[in-house]
Amino acid sequence: MVDSTKRALVVGDHIIPAAPDQPILDQLLLRGIPVEYQCRAGFCGACRMNLKSGEVRYLESPIAYLSEGEVLTCCTVPASSIVELEADYLKKE
Repeated sequence: MVDSTKRALVVGDHIIPAAPDQPILDQLLLRGIPVEYQCRAGFCGACRMNLKSGEVRYLESPIAYLSEGEVLTCCTVPASSIVELEADYLKKE
């Protein structure tokens, strides 16, 4: 039986345990994953990533424009057991 309370973030080659109540940006930075960001409040959009799979929940409604499939990591938390994100700047050459 799978423990539904366990969560994970998958970003590129990184798979890290995730807390359901801490912004994704903070969780990535704590694990040393280089994420672009500026305002940390949903205004600038610098921390945007593509949501490949899973679900996120917004803690605050973002003001930055988002395209289909994009999320702001500064104001979202994982809402599903696995959240897979990608950003062009994190892709290997």
